[in-house]
Amino acid sequence: FPYTTLFRSRGIFTDDILFFVQKKDLDYEPVAGQHMEFDGEIYPISDVKEDFGGYTIILTGNQD
Repeated sequence: FPYTTLFRSRGIFTDDILFFVQKKDLDYEPVAGQHMEFDGEIYPISDVKEDFGGYTIILTGNQD
């Protein structure tokens, strides 16, 4: 399950989603700067860590 955080700054929200996915479940290697679909929405990947046979990925979205 994803961990979501909200930060408020001058009326703009950043909504970060952190989740783990096993390498075998992706057909590509995710890297920061790419975009990824998550729960029906497209998010930019802000960080990727490789660990325990998978990736910990942080997606970032902005909302006004």
